[in-house]
Amino acid sequence: MLTSLLLRQRLMATSALLVFIAVSAQRVPARQEMKALEPADLELVISGPHEGTPDGPPLGFHPRKFKMTLVNHSSRPVVFGPNALGAVPNYETTDWRVTNPKGKLVLLRPVYICKVGTPRFFPAERLTDESLSVINPGESRDLGDVDISMWFRLSEPGEYKIYREFSFSPPRLTPASIAGLNIPSPYDVSAMSPERIQLLRDAVGFTVKSNVWTLVIK
Repeated sequence: MLTSLLLRQRLMATSALLVFIAVSAQRVPARQEMKALEPADLELVISGPHEGTPDGPPLGFHPRKFKMTLVNHSSRPVVFGPNALGAVPNYETTDWRVTNPKGKLVLLRPVYICKVGTPRFFPAERLTDESLSVINPGESRDLGDVDISMWFRLSEPGEYKIYREFSFSPPRLTPASIAGLNIPSPYDVSAMSPERIQLLRDAVGFTVKSNVWTLVIK
């Protein structure tokens, strides 16, 4: 009788193990769908002026507007929206790059910002379904226009090479605990549909470098 009981327990344990393996095997494809995007999956296309006038007196700025388009060459939808706060480029860390006629990086224009004052805390940013963009396979999305003259002073005649490295880092949607302190999410998703919230939770980060644009300053 004891032998029969041990045999039954072994059979139950083996059955449980087989069930676990089967469930795990079913979950693998779902995780594989969320793997990182390959460099060839996305293309960032920028276009702007081919010629320009040197920045200098009496005008220190000449508008240099660039159009940006993100193209999805992968076989799955690409989701992007608001970046995690730590990944949002500010003035000093713009994701645009310009090289001068000598091939050296053009330094950013100096900016004068008064940093004296007490820290300010802002309410969570309210997100809606429109805050999230989904680019299906083979589709493209216009990212709008940007004037790079706010960052770069191009005063020397010659050819300038311009490109952008566009990144997306999914934001944190749940509270975090740091050193015993509860840090709320910087985003309010109460106005988003459950489907969009799940898309944002499952989104993967990516970085894509644009084509190199040539601008001639005469």
